[in-house]
Formats: sequence, C-alpha cells, structure tokens
Amino acid sequence: ANLAQKIAGGLRATLTGSEQTLITRRATANREAYELYQRARLLDQSLSQRSPKDDYARVGVLYEQAIAKDPEFALAYAQLAVLHGRMYWFDYVDATPERRARAEATLARAVSLAPTAPETHWAKGAIAYLCRNDWRAALADYALAEPGMPNDAQLHFQSGLAHRRLGQMQEAASRIQRAVELEPQTSAIDALAGTLHTLRRYDQVLTLASRYLERFPDASGLRRTRASALYALNGDRNAYMNQRRSDRLTQSGDEFFDLEYELALIAGDLAGAEQALSIDSRISTLRAFGSHREPIAMRRAMLAFLRGDYATAKRFADEAIAYFRARPPVARWEPAYRLAIAEAHAFAGDGAAVIADARAAIADYAQVDAFAATQHGEFILGRIYVMLGRTEDALASLRKMMVAPGQPPHAYRDDPIWSRLKADSRFEEILRSARAL
Repeated sequence: ANLAQKIAGGLRATLTGSEQTLITRRATANREAYELYQRARLLDQSLSQRSPKDDYARVGVLYEQAIAKDPEFALAYAQLAVLHGRMYWFDYVDATPERRARAEATLARAVSLAPTAPETHWAKGAIAYLCRNDWRAALADYALAEPGMPNDAQLHFQSGLAHRRLGQMQEAASRIQRAVELEPQTSAIDALAGTLHTLRRYDQVLTLASRYLERFPDASGLRRTRASALYALNGDRNAYMNQRRSDRLTQSGDEFFDLEYELALIAGDLAGAEQALSIDSRISTLRAFGSHREPIAMRRAMLAFLRGDYATAKRFADEAIAYFRARPPVARWEPAYRLAIAEAHAFAGDGAAVIADARAAIADYAQVDAFAATQHGEFILGRIYVMLGRTEDALASLRKMMVAPGQPPHAYRDDPIWSRLKADSRFEEILRSARAL
C-alpha cells in the first residue's frame, strides 16, 4: 500500500475516495502497472463528449499496458471496460457492435477477478447504462457499489445521469451536484448546468457559472448554458449573440461553424446560415441532440424549405433520410433517427402521414430515454405540426412542453420554424407561462 501511495504521489495524481480505499485493499504489487494505470486515469478524466476517437484510444492503450504488466489488475479491467462503453455510447466515436463486444468482454474479466468489489459493481452499472441502455439496471449496480464508494464523484455523476434518462430530474440534479462537490470536473459541471437549465432554474445556473468558470475556462458547455440562462432571464437577444460570438475564440472545426450557423438562424440570415455550412467542406455531419450526429444535408433541407425552394428541400431531405437509415443499429438512437426521418419528410413536403411516424418514434423514445423524449422529441414533433399548418396541434405540444423540463422559451422564439406562430397571440402567452421546476 505504501508503495502505491508513493507512486501516486510521485505522479501528483488526485485519487478518488474509492481508489484510496482500493490502495489499502488490493492494489497491484506491480509498480509499472500502477504507474500506467494512473497515467491512464489522468488522461481518462480529461476526455469529453467532443474528444476524438484517437484520444480515447490513447487512454485505452495505457490501460492495456497496465494489464499486460499485471493480468490480474481488476480495477484496470473495470476502467477499460467503461472506456470501451463510452466509445460505444458516442455515435461519432465508435458506436459499433465490435466496440460493445470489447466492453462486455473486458467487464467479464473484471467480474471474474473481483466479482463482489464495489468497483466491479460500478463498472457493471456503467456498461448497463452505456451499452444496454438499461438505466434501472445501472442504478441497481450503482447502489451495490455505493457502500464501498460513498464519496466517489464518478459514481454519483453516473447515478445522476441514469436518473436523468428515466426523467427523474430532481434526483438527477441532486446526484450530479454531489459529484461536483466531491470532485469538480468539466463534464460533471456541464451536466449540472444543463440539468438545472432544463429545470429552468436559471438563477442557479448563473451561480454555478460564477463559481466555476474562472477555474474551468475551457468548460464550453457551462459558458453556453450560462449565456442561455441569462438570455432566459433578461430577454436580451443581442447580448446573448455577442456572448456566443465570444465563445468562437475557443472553438474550432465543426463546433465553430455550428455556432456560426446557429447565430445566423437566430438573426434570420438564411444566406449566412448556408454559408456557415460551407466553411469546411471536409465536415459532412454535425452534432445533433445528445451524442448522435446528423448530416449537413438535414440542415440544408431546412434552409431550402424556409426559402420556399421545395425541390431543393426534397433533394437534401432524401439525402438525409438515406443517411439515417444507414446508421448502425444503436437501440437508444433508433427513435431519434426515425424522428429525424419524419422531420426530413416534412421538409420534403411529403404530407401528414409523417405525423403518425413522428408520434410512434416519440412513444418509443419515451421507453428508452424519457429525458430525450421530452427535451427533443416533442420539440421536433411541434415543428412538424407547424410545417404542416397544424397550428392547434403545435400549440398543444407547446403547452405540454412548458410544464415539463425542457428548453427555454427563447429557443422557440428564435427557432425559424416555431417562430412562424408569432402572429398567434397564444404563442407568446404559452411561452410566458413557463416556470422553474
């Protein structure tokens, strides 16, 4: 145990509570294995939802090297399994059956080495979440892990995310808050800000930002959420756009021109939005809701629809539909893909039949991810209603969203499709009814 402590101290690594316990309980006796493991953990903690596949792979190599030094290093197997699971989780990293199989096989090895260890239960919960999308099973294993890892930030964070997927937003906020208190890290801080924002607790978002932004200047999610929260409170669109423009200084690649596209749409500048999509011809997809991506053709279809160029809208919509139908079969994203296909059909002017498809997709969405179904599904369904001229249905959908966790009223005012309802006085009346939850 003393040797392991000295190694960690030499690396200036900060161990979680569970890892401190592990050192005294069953640390590897192999100094090189532990040093490699600690290097992997430090890099692992720096990964984010925007990290490329190569960054994940580098961390995986370090875990594998630690395992090669000590083939019975159970914690290294547990962390490697979860790393594979995270790669599988993100549509743009490696959402392939092969990656999921590697996660499951690595977890099986951890279970065989230390079946009752809290870290093993934690890893089992993480794989249930990341690979099987079984949020309740994940919470059950996290509960088994918690007595041995009571102050582990990672465990509290992941428990919070599982509660959020189930639509249990109050418990989600509490758990993620605890993770931030134990070990402030960008991913947990961003998630807490996003959860509070979804609950329309905009003042709390600003308090969180004032506490952590100076310490974590690269927390782009927190900056973005702070700007939106302030906009929700003061209604100052120009200030919001200026704040978002200032974020461009820290962004590159698709993040940069995704923001350019967003700002152009808010300004009603369709030509500017089209130009933003052409900044870098090497980028063919952009991040959509959550962790999946959508083809640029989807956005071009919408722009053509807004211009009234329905032939072009149909051409790009058909391209987007082909993209979504060719995506790998990831269960939690299939309803999102089906919803996107329904919206693309609406851009193409394919008629009211798409409503039944969209409603069915949202029903399935709610079964696999209540949070996403509320946040994303109803928003898109309402846009489809607007495009098809079904104003009463769109307003009914809007009323439903204003009493549930979701996007701020300005997201509807600034959306180029939802904003077509501005001439109806009920639109603004419903938006003003939104309250913190």
